[in-house]
Amino acid sequence: MCNANYIKKLVNKIIEKYDVNPFNIVNSLKRIEFNAQPLTKNINGFYKYISLNQQIIVINSELNKAEFIFTLCHELGHYFLEHKNTLLLNSSFTMNLKEEYQADLFATYLYYRYVKSFEDNDLFYYPSRAQELLYKLLNTN
Repeated sequence: MCNANYIKKLVNKIIEKYDVNPFNIVNSLKRIEFNAQPLTKNINGFYKYISLNQQIIVINSELNKAEFIFTLCHELGHYFLEHKNTLLLNSSFTMNLKEEYQADLFATYLYYRYVKSFEDNDLFYYPSRAQELLYKLLNTN
């Protein structure tokens, strides 16, 4: 089962192995092709599983910095949670899917840990989806 505790442990292992910075993580993953490009207003990004050795993450280049980083964390969640649906869109239309919820939990905790790594972390903005899930994650052992 992929609950909040499992996701927190997974994120902690990933940070230990790679880094807390999601850009450093994605650039360390040889199987992932990562890029940013303009997407429609309703799509923040997507993860496409092609094969075991080839996956794609695309982030909407029109997003503000916080939304861009959170979306990258979300798409990394699909990768590390081994979601193998052909294409997973991060959009307002798909946020109730189980895989999207799991990726949102993953993104929220990774984003939280990333923000906390900065000395002046109170200057960071938490996207609304992260705000919704942060309380749940921080109050889970």
